Amino acid sequence: MPKDKLIDYSATNGSNTDVGGVNIDEGCLPSGINNAIREVMTHLKDFSEGTEAVNAIAVDNLKLDGNTLSSTDTNGNVTIDPNGTGNVVIEATTDINGNELILDADGDTKIEASTDDVIKINTANTERVRIGARYVQFYQTDANERFRFDNDTGKFFMDSEGGALNCDVDIRQGSAKHWITYNETQTVTDSYNNSSITDLGTGNHRYNFTNNMNAAKSYTISGTMAFSGDVANNVYNIQPHQDDDVATSSIEVVTVYAVGASVFDYHYNAASSLGDLA
Repeated sequence: MPKDKLIDYSATNGSNTDVGGVNIDEGCLPSGINNAIREVMTHLKDFSEGTEAVNAIAVDNLKLDGNTLSSTDTNGNVTIDPNGTGNVVIEATTDINGNELILDADGDTKIEASTDDVIKINTANTERVRIGARYVQFYQTDANERFRFDNDTGKFFMDSEGGALNCDVDIRQGSAKHWITYNETQTVTDSYNNSSITDLGTGNHRYNFTNNMNAAKSYTISGTMAFSGDVANNVYNIQPHQDDDVATSSIEVVTVYAVGASVFDYHYNAASSLGDLA
């Protein structure tokens, strides 16, 4: 079989009796030597152009074999350095065979995957974030857990003032679903989940929600008011006009103070609701 490329060559001297079909065996024609050298040069050129592959390339302790780049030194590192302002770009899917991806020069900032389905992010050799299949945890400098989001329950957990991670906060249940501030002309100064306000008369307003509540009469409403001057010794309160006005898409309220149960349009009004959104 003629040796038409570098990978056809043999590591045994006696087996190399031709180059590209040119006879170089014992007793070959003198012209065969010249022609064989020319063939070798074409093989080397094909290799340098990348048109003919070789089985493996070794440079010092670095070896490229098929699709694998490895170090022949079992304790050696493989460094890829653009040696300038360029970036090291790894296309497509990246598989880092090992437990750590080190991100800084002194090796104390890294992404670790030593446990199945768990990713840890470390800085200054201290774990800061742990991501599991169904949760995310955050840590402080003392490596104690400070904050966790649990996807199964939809709750946030955080440490208490005493330091124990025993305080669970249900964001969906514990957050205001609607709030609004406005003045005596029903001009809204700020709001959340409030599409508009309807003036139904003196001290009588309807808050129209952007997103509906889950059910009528199933959420709270509370608020307060103030005149432009000093507040008198009265109880000021925002309350539903009647129970049927606590609807899913809106709530009708009156701004009233206790003395004489009078209603007014106050210079400052603030109201909020807790409950479930639809």
